[in-house]
Amino acid sequence: MFSISVRDHVMCSHSLRGEMFGPAQNRHGATYAVTAEFRGPELDEHGVLLDLAWAKDALGEALAPLRYADLDEVFAGENTTTEFLCRYVHGELARRLPSGFAGVIRVELVENPLMAAAYEAAVPSRS
Repeated sequence: MFSISVRDHVMCSHSLRGEMFGPAQNRHGATYAVTAEFRGPELDEHGVLLDLAWAKDALGEALAPLRYADLDEVFAGENTTTEFLCRYVHGELARRLPSGFAGVIRVELVENPLMAAAYEAAVPSRS
């Protein structure tokens, strides 16, 4: 299995619904370090899994709506947990994939040096 990964970060604000979130129920800022990993069994005709520059740009595009945004407005009605955001970024990357890629995308958001969440799922090849 081959893999490539790219990294970026995003700053935003939000509040979380539910007693379990304690003080995070109040609006607060968050800075996430984001890693997107692409894995697949085959290289293309150029000898790469995916173009790294494409992956870096695609991650930036996926994060653009979140930059300096109030996630309570961007995702009205959703509980914007770190896990929710991982799945959102995964979906944005999956829909941007060039045709021919078939494999797995894993997205990890690191909240701080001690806490992170990830979402991983296979994506089918698009022709």
